Amino acid sequence: MKLTKEQRKEIAYEEYKKIENTALEEYEKIENTAYEEYLKIINPAYKEYEKKIKKIDKEPEEIPEIIEQNGRKYRLVEEWKNLI
Repeated sequence: MKLTKEQRKEIAYEEYKKIENTALEEYEKIENTAYEEYLKIINPAYKEYEKKIKKIDKEPEEIPEIIEQNGRKYRLVEEWKNLI
């Protein structure tokens, strides 16, 4: 029995979809593996970044050595927090 054009097109499409699905599954495996490798690298780096930020936040506030007020420059001698 000879298949019609539409039937042959449908069979060709089904074969294509099988190949496409296989390719997509392989892609997802690779993508997941790549993402896992990315996380292995980025997570420790982000934790180190957070530690550095916390350490910087714990440092006392910096005081500029020279301030400008009304067009004049003044050199600070004491911490400004003590003056308030």
